[in-house]
Formats: sequence, structure tokens, C-alpha cells
Amino acid sequence: MFRTPAPSTPVRLGLMRSLGASRMTALLKEYIGQGDNLALTLVNPEERCDARIIGEQDLAAGEAFQPIWHDSYLLALPGGHPLGLKATVTLSELDGLPFIWRHPCAAMEQLASALSDAGVRCQVRARLRTIEYTLGLVAAGVGASLVPAWPEILDHPDVQCRPLSGLAIRQTVGVAYPSRQAMPALEPLFQLGRQAWESAGAA
Repeated sequence: MFRTPAPSTPVRLGLMRSLGASRMTALLKEYIGQGDNLALTLVNPEERCDARIIGEQDLAAGEAFQPIWHDSYLLALPGGHPLGLKATVTLSELDGLPFIWRHPCAAMEQLASALSDAGVRCQVRARLRTIEYTLGLVAAGVGASLVPAWPEILDHPDVQCRPLSGLAIRQTVGVAYPSRQAMPALEPLFQLGRQAWESAGAA
């Protein structure tokens, strides 16, 4: 009863947007459960932090990287949209298409570059930051968008997803951390990342 509790270990973890609430909740729950009395604080990846869960393309100098997930991106269309009848959608068919744009998003930047090279221009109806609001607008019929192929998105009843012909947009998401001074409290997170990466057959 009178034992002094062990001091908690503070860990500041930066999270990029668009990680997927379901898988991140599961990962953080396991991390906290395996950690030794962790006091976890979640911040934006641009803030001071001990590690960041980000896309590999956003690594900074002096950071090491443990991959966790490999995301592929698809075109999300409102339910009943004529392009949903096709197995794949070409870039030319996006010309003039009402579109929901997300920023910042590396996948969207890849799409923008491909559209520019093809001389195609979408009709941007809204600019948002989160996938959740983007999906809501797509489902409401406001426009199409580019989204990761997460199970909860593929199962959305009011959204149909199709690949873009000749354009494979992918992103590797993982833990970025100081290559020389990674704190010991992060080791369970690295181990969970390795397990997720190996179980997906991406290693």
C-alpha cells in the first residue's frame, strides 16, 4: 500500500494525418500495453517529439525508419457513379471530374503530377485535410477523391473504389526516430512495427 509508484516514462509521438483510426488505435493500445508505465502524448509530426509515424518520403536527415504499413491508393467515387461501372479508370476520364482534394498528402501530390503531365484538370470542389471528411463528401456525391485502400474504406456502403489505369500510387508508413539516440521506451513500438510489416508480407 505504501510502495512508491514507479515514475512514468514520457513519450511524445508525432502522428501524420491520414493514418487510419482503426489500425492506429490498435497499434497504440498494444504499444501502451507492452510499454513499461508509459505516459504517451500524441502531437503533430512537425512538433518536438521522440518519434514520428509518417510516410517514408517525409524522413528528415538523421532519422532511421521502421516500416509498418504499405498503403495503396484508389479513386473513390460516389455510389452509383457511372465510372464505377468500369474495372479501372483512366486519367483522361478525370478531366473535369468534380474532385475533393486533400492537403497535405504525398499521394495527392503524385496524382497532381500525373494529371499535369497528361494535361488533365479536375474540378476541385473542396480542399480538406482529413480522410474522414473527404469520405463523407464523396459519399454525399460532392465529388471523387484519392483514398488509401483500407478495409473500412473499401467496405463503405456509399463509396466505390477503382484503380487508376497505369498509375500505381503507394506509400510506406512507419516509425521515424533519431538514428543515434532512440529512447529505450520506443523498442516495443519498433517491435510492433516489425511484426505488422512481416505479417503483411512486405518485408
